[in-house]
Amino acid sequence: MKKYGLLFMAGIYLVVLIFGHLHWKNMSQAAGIEDKKAEERIKEKEKEDREALIQSLKPAVTIRLPALQIAYTR
Repeated sequence: MKKYGLLFMAGIYLVVLIFGHLHWKNMSQAAGIEDKKAEERIKEKEKEDREALIQSLKPAVTIRLPALQIAYTR
């Protein structure tokens, strides 16, 4: 009887080990996908910030006419 109890416990241990491994594997994949999405968002934000900085550093050209001033930005 002890022998069967030990086999039963070993079987439960193996089942828990296998399902735990599968669950951990799925969580790792989900974290990897989320990491890629976050990285894309960060890159997009940096790109927008870089473009805004470039636009702010470009000098504005002012054309002066006798009665009219026009500001032009390249």
